[in-house]
Amino acid sequence: MTRIKKMEGSEERRVLIGMITSDSVLNVIAAQWSKESNGSGLFKSKHSNLIASWCIKHHEKYSMAPKAAIQSIFDSWSDKQRKLGDDKTPEMVGDLLESMQQENRNLGKLNAEYITDLAGRHFNRVRLDQLTDELQGELSVGDLQKAEAIINQYKRVELGVGAGVDPLRDMEAVQQAFADRQEPLVEYDGELKKFFGHAFERDGFVAFLGSSKRGKSFWLQDVAWRAMEQRRRVAFFEVGDMSQNQIMRRFMARAAHRPLKAELVRKPVAIKREGIGKPSIKYKSKYFSRGLSWRKAWKACERIVRISKTSRPLLRLSCHLNNSIPVSGIEGVLAGWEREDEQGWTADLIVIDYADILAPEDSRRDVRDQTNDTWRRLRALSQKMHCLVLTATQADARSYQSHLLRRQNFSEDRRKHDHVTGMIGISVEDEEKEKGLCRLNWIDLREGEFSETRVIYVVGCLALANPAMVSCF
Repeated sequence: MTRIKKMEGSEERRVLIGMITSDSVLNVIAAQWSKESNGSGLFKSKHSNLIASWCIKHHEKYSMAPKAAIQSIFDSWSDKQRKLGDDKTPEMVGDLLESMQQENRNLGKLNAEYITDLAGRHFNRVRLDQLTDELQGELSVGDLQKAEAIINQYKRVELGVGAGVDPLRDMEAVQQAFADRQEPLVEYDGELKKFFGHAFERDGFVAFLGSSKRGKSFWLQDVAWRAMEQRRRVAFFEVGDMSQNQIMRRFMARAAHRPLKAELVRKPVAIKREGIGKPSIKYKSKYFSRGLSWRKAWKACERIVRISKTSRPLLRLSCHLNNSIPVSGIEGVLAGWEREDEQGWTADLIVIDYADILAPEDSRRDVRDQTNDTWRRLRALSQKMHCLVLTATQADARSYQSHLLRRQNFSEDRRKHDHVTGMIGISVEDEEKEKGLCRLNWIDLREGEFSETRVIYVVGCLALANPAMVSCF
């Protein structure tokens, strides 16, 4: 019972923070508040309903969330209450606002669509609790007619996934659709920013396609690391391609900008391509007489944590044996992390290294159908969590002789293409591998124009666990 109350309190606070800080969240809730709350509010706590009512009034006047203005709203209300002789209530509401302000600083960037879904679930849970209390009250005095009337009058609060909208008349739905595409979850510099565009967005499902030993894991780790640096919450699932120690060493090399062993490191600093030939690359070399130690790695971690300015984890790693965890198992881990965290930790980016070695949900099915089911479930996960799901997949045997990967280079089942919002080919020939060079091309891209034959050249330094330092078309 204590855990349930704790979870409900966490949900209520997160929804309220969303109403205070997010135009998108408040747009949707405000449209339902007056219709569904009957003037009393949709939260269980009277103090939460009070703060929510300030947000609703502010939205009615300015069509936006109050954000920092919530403090002046509180101050004005507090002065009036104290003049009426009520010092206790302003103190309690003030403490609630202060604690949520601190919590908001730790939350990172808000996942507005997920908070909207959470609001729908929370408001309906409160409604059902109220319904239960009212039913028990009428049944205790034997008034079956009133009890039945209460049941017949019950109506769900329609918010989030499953709520019906009128595309031509629901202004809040139109606003939310466009607010959702304002910025990608992960951004790169230079030409790679143009190449990736908005593909790394919420509700997206993107996969890297490549032959074995062509850098797929490095690319997954790179996107995860950059997302973490940009204060996104990242859940990284290593499902058998590497051990926990192996991937930890890669992350530490990236954190410390230092190779794991003593060696000469060639770091690319510039790339230029003229005409139709291969690009020319400029390197800066540095010899490291000693490899990375755990002490230097830990100092790098402490530096990154200080820079992040949050006490909550931004990168969480979960390692599993090959073919030991299905998509439903990943959902279970994510649900556990959300329950354990007082503020409800949810991922903006879920990385799975990699999809082909996930366990099937039903091993009795044909292998192709197992593959299709896994990829269908990964797509659903991105929609359910309103996050980006990123994975990789092995190319077919013909890819070893192919200069550029294309749609026909899929392995196991072609329906992988049906489920992704984007698929990126990684092509590397032996001569290019020695230079740290690879070529990326879009094989699938659901929103936006692309050509399979248009490539971007990317150079990195794998000794520093960074596959993307400079790039050019």
